[in-house]
Amino acid sequence: CRVCWVLGAGCWPVDERSDRPSHLRQTGSMGDHQPYPSTATPETPETPELVLTRDLRAKGLDGSEIRSVTAGLHRVRRGVFTTYEVSDRQARHLLATRATLRMRQQVVASHTSAAVAHGLWVPPELLDAVHVTATAPHVKDSTRNGVHLHAGPIPPHDVVSIDEVVATRIPRTVADCAMMLPFVDAVIVADQALQQPDVTPQDLELALAARGRRRGVARARRVLRASDWGAESPGETRIRLILVDAGFDVESQVVICRRDGTFVARVDLKLRDHPVFVEFDGRAKYQMGASMEAVLWAEKLRFDKVHELGLEGFRVIWNHLARPRSVVERTHQAIARAEKRGLGDTLFIEG
Repeated sequence: CRVCWVLGAGCWPVDERSDRPSHLRQTGSMGDHQPYPSTATPETPETPELVLTRDLRAKGLDGSEIRSVTAGLHRVRRGVFTTYEVSDRQARHLLATRATLRMRQQVVASHTSAAVAHGLWVPPELLDAVHVTATAPHVKDSTRNGVHLHAGPIPPHDVVSIDEVVATRIPRTVADCAMMLPFVDAVIVADQALQQPDVTPQDLELALAARGRRRGVARARRVLRASDWGAESPGETRIRLILVDAGFDVESQVVICRRDGTFVARVDLKLRDHPVFVEFDGRAKYQMGASMEAVLWAEKLRFDKVHELGLEGFRVIWNHLARPRSVVERTHQAIARAEKRGLGDTLFIEG
């Protein structure tokens, strides 16, 4: 279980599920009017209307009339337009996925496209193609016009409807991504999936086992072994993987308490063998409505309190992740500072 660290003797376990976000819960049930259980992503903005040139031709418009209609619209991909511009890559990919599902029969969104539909962050460079999987047998893999079709069939229990996007369920989505994506990107998707309240490591393992001996399964097993539900952002995942690759034993979301059990702070990452913690600064906290000065001051106070209890730490921002060696070097420097202060593991008791 997650561990609550204290200075001196005694510690309290932290409920592994207590800090998980409650959004994206799959609560839909099979209905008579739709073929798959339905779940919706909350707080999504109004979905822009899709306009397909195929539909305009079906209504009798000729080429010049179609060009006149689409002149005032925003292009999503070839033959697909929307009523207003969407600049976010994730949102644009979701629009392209919706359009693909309207244009193709007997397919469901899968892999990275299903991940986006579930609200999981995917690196923008991996969103060039829409991924769909056939629901019917005897279909071969193919890539055409920005759509990658994966061979099926796919069982109905692996499919769910998310805001009218029919996609693979999260466990199946993670298994597919783990078999296809680069290792770090696949772990990022798996970590986010484990943040969902209804997804467990066992769910992911079962979904991967159901894939049999397909190509990429061995790599996917490594992805699942490296995943951790404690990571609350892609940045935290990348830091953890950098440190693990450097030989450090790392745990996520560690609660720091005083000797009497009083809560002090929760840190993103901590080395198990050293009184050193690492915080990822993704800047999201500075956009929550509070003034920059207030947020920075609160962060300084929190950092100082943890430091006073005997831990050395440092912050990592996105730019640092482009230089993994610098993260490792700063970790060694923090360990050296802790040793110079005379701190030791005896100050921390794991329970």
